[in-house]
Parts: sequence; C-alpha cells; structure tokens
Amino acid sequence: MKVKDLELFSEIINQKIYIWKNNHLYLVNKNNINGNRALIIKLLAFAKTNTFTLIKHESEHALIVPCPKNILIYIEIKHNSKIKAFNLSSVESLLSVRQTGEFVYKLYTGQDCPYSFITFKNTEQNSSIGRQTSQKTVISPELLFKNESLILDSISKLD
Repeated sequence: MKVKDLELFSEIINQKIYIWKNNHLYLVNKNNINGNRALIIKLLAFAKTNTFTLIKHESEHALIVPCPKNILIYIEIKHNSKIKAFNLSSVESLLSVRQTGEFVYKLYTGQDCPYSFITFKNTEQNSSIGRQTSQKTVISPELLFKNESLILDSISKLD
C-alpha cells in the first residue's frame, strides 16, 4: 500500500481521495478539508465488485475504485479540476477516468488492475440520497397501446 503516492496524486489532480477500510473512511491528503463523510459513505454503497463505479450525485461526480480486502478508494471529481480528463463531456474523457482508476489501483496495491469496466450510477434516481424530488412521467394510454402494438408486431416478424 502506497498511501503517500495517493496523497501526492491527490495534490497533483487537486481532488480529494478517500480510502474506505475496515468500516472507516480516511482522507488521503490531510491538507484537504474533509467533505460530507456521511454522504460519501452512502455513495460507497453503490460500489460494484471488480468494476469501477462512476457516480453522478447532483452536480458532482465521484469514481470508486475497488481494491483487494474490501478496500474502496473514493475520488471526488470536481469540474474545475486541473486535468482535462475530468471534464466528463466525451468518450475520451470517460476513457481517461477509466485509466485514472487503473492508475489509482496500481498506486495503492502495487499490482496491475485486473479489470477496466465502468459502472455508471446516477443517485438522483434514488430518493434516499438525492435531495431533489423525483418527477413522475405520465404516459398516455394511447402511447402505451401504440408501444405494445409495435412490440407485438416486432415479435411476430421475429425482428
């Protein structure tokens, strides 16, 4: 484990990095101010095993990198980052986020990352975390009938 390397990386990219280990949340760079720890712990619940999890919560994003021994690394991604990769406005940026996850995994464990998939989670769809109330979409019965007819037609044509 190379926490000092993660601390330096946190300073370089100007982002907060946390480590979730043994049911405790640790801020890697002690020079940063702690964020909303309760919120971060709730967001860590969305982490998937053997894949990076990119979370959108309100106007912020976070990347969760799972490591061996049930350790999670949480990287806040602010849009005013010094690194263009955290703009998240293109596929190229998302690939850079994946590469960042692989890099953080290697920094922390000293091993090559065995996975490189990204799972996306929008917490605004979860009312227990998001502050905004969800809006219900009203679908007319006519539209439902039309969609069902299209589906049945496609099935009958084996399309």
